[in-house]
Amino acid sequence: MISPAAQHRVKVESGRNPAPDSQSADRTANGQYRAFLYKLKSDRKRLSSIRSQTRRVEVKREILTEYSDYLDGVLSADCGGQDSVVVWCALWAADVGNISRAVQLAGYALKHDMQQPDGFSRSLVESITEEISKAALAGNPADHLPDLQTLWALVAGQDMTDSIAAKLCKAYGMALAETDRNRAAELLEQAQALQSNIGVKGHLKKLQGVKPVTITTDTAKRYDLPTSRAAKLAGVSVPTFLKLASLNPAELPYVCFESGKHKAFRFCHRDVETFLQKRTHGAAA
Repeated sequence: MISPAAQHRVKVESGRNPAPDSQSADRTANGQYRAFLYKLKSDRKRLSSIRSQTRRVEVKREILTEYSDYLDGVLSADCGGQDSVVVWCALWAADVGNISRAVQLAGYALKHDMQQPDGFSRSLVESITEEISKAALAGNPADHLPDLQTLWALVAGQDMTDSIAAKLCKAYGMALAETDRNRAAELLEQAQALQSNIGVKGHLKKLQGVKPVTITTDTAKRYDLPTSRAAKLAGVSVPTFLKLASLNPAELPYVCFESGKHKAFRFCHRDVETFLQKRTHGAAA
């Protein structure tokens, strides 16, 4: 909700030099924008005085609710024009993890060619892309797949630094890991090419790990552990163990063969034991 001071400012602005009825809506809108610019300045000053990053995020989350009605009105009217309130709220929304709102506001800002606020060395496209990508990577990117798809389309072909483009490729690729492994691998490879230390090697290893092989007489001797026994050895259910194998193909390779209408899998006893030992040591550390 807008503060009493800002409400007063709206009244003052709209009361100056009364306009004809045909212009009253525009004058009211302009007055509201000026009032929210005033509020934005006050809120930014308040945020700059907070040293704790955690507390700053909490305050941003609180004050963003006070802009909701104004932002919804701007999006509904779709009039365009530079709107610093929209731009700042898009960045704040990403910072507090409200990625859907951030993408919604970013789409509007980019559609109307809005500019980055003064004091930023990056372009608006770069700031929006980086903040939203970072927010998605801070949690589970798959939870934000639709929003990352929208962002990808929004900034396609836009000029940005390689490091920021790499973050988007990483976030989008990780979001697709469970539903489109091939496309996910392509995006993570692209992220790696753009920034060598982006941190995707482990994810790529899982996506491009050892492929299941067709069972032969020779391999049957090595892959001596049926899935049920492997799961029992690991102390988990069969579905859980198969998921572990799919997520760790390099550590848990297997052979696959047809058993009637179903596929059966066999694992190497030594591989399973080694994998479990590593997990135990990792948990202890």
